[in-house]
Amino acid sequence: MKDPSRNLFLPLPRIASHALVCRSGPKGEICDVWSFRTTGGETERFRDPEAESGACARAVELFREVLDVAPAVPAEARPSVREK
Repeated sequence: MKDPSRNLFLPLPRIASHALVCRSGPKGEICDVWSFRTTGGETERFRDPEAESGACARAVELFREVLDVAPAVPAEARPSVREK
């Protein structure tokens, strides 16, 4: 059952860009951070604490959903800064 208290409201008209941050892990690539920048310059980041276990892929779901509903918004999938 979905928990409505955990819903996320995204102001799509205000999203200027978004990104998915991935890194290498023992079980392959782990994409655990999704972020977006608004037209006002604010940046929001969402980390998926369960991504490493492979049980949940919320960050990837958010990234793909915004790609689907707002394809004109610039998007970037990039490696984590921790790997550099």
